[in-house]
Amino acid sequence: MVVMRRVARIWLSNKAYLWLGEIALLIVFPSRYYLFILLLLLREKSAISYSGYMDGALGSFIMKGYKQWKITAKLRRTKR
Repeated sequence: MVVMRRVARIWLSNKAYLWLGEIALLIVFPSRYYLFILLLLLREKSAISYSGYMDGALGSFIMKGYKQWKITAKLRRTKR
């Protein structure tokens, strides 16, 4: 029973994360509004989540930028 609750909690948090990602992408790309509605409808039918893929790509892009920023900040500090 405890395991089922944990699995349900993880599943719901992932689902909420995906919905937040979709809302954020709608704000960033309002011209693709109809595409996202179509993908939301298709996602209920299939296991593939376009927004999950986009969130992953966006997250890795942000992390790469953050790591590069840290490296350049460290180099700037050592040059002084």
